[in-house]
Amino acid sequence: TGDVNDVYDILVRMRGEKDEEIAPKDFFPAAERTGMIVAIDRWIMENAVRLMCERLKAGVQPTFFLRVSDQTLTDKNLLPWIEKTLVGATPSIPAGHLVFEVAEKSAEKYITDTRGFAEGVRKLHCGFALEHFGIGHDPMHTLELVRNVDYLKIDGVITAALANDHKKRETVQAYVEKATELKIHTVAERVEKPETMAVLYQIGIEYIQGNYVQEPEVVMTDQAKPAAR
Repeated sequence: TGDVNDVYDILVRMRGEKDEEIAPKDFFPAAERTGMIVAIDRWIMENAVRLMCERLKAGVQPTFFLRVSDQTLTDKNLLPWIEKTLVGATPSIPAGHLVFEVAEKSAEKYITDTRGFAEGVRKLHCGFALEHFGIGHDPMHTLELVRNVDYLKIDGVITAALANDHKKRETVQAYVEKATELKIHTVAERVEKPETMAVLYQIGIEYIQGNYVQEPEVVMTDQAKPAAR
């Protein structure tokens, strides 16, 4: 995420038998079919908390964005597990520095679970984000139903077209205005070109993320399990 502070959008990769990097699209479907995705999500969350504590001890206060899959989102044991994990964290994680993000289409599909999860993580002093926003059936309505949203992350397909698509620019402007009204931070995903940056600045987007701003870097690894970037 584009910010002068230590802010990370945690992405996961897996190492193959020959130490090659395997993208999520190549192992997530199998993980979802076998029910392993929940264990992967928890591994990422648990290790993100561990890394957060290490950074805090070093005098740094990072912010981590952690994706939540559909199966994890609908897991009734998730919030108690997160609470237990946070209680065991030393030092305590500052409020709002751990942000859980759910795709807008997932929120639309599981609106009750999403609203309950967003409310639950806020009670645990964590943040909540709607990512890939703007590509669902009715984004504004979904935002209204979920509530307790701290970050709105505009989908990269939309942001990539802003420089040449006036209609999309007006749509994103409406998203930003609504978010500002609700005191929600706005993030533009997958920003790859300088001309896109200029448009985002005019629209009033607060944060940007993408390879144009910062290339991915390894922040936590486990040789026996997926590596997060």
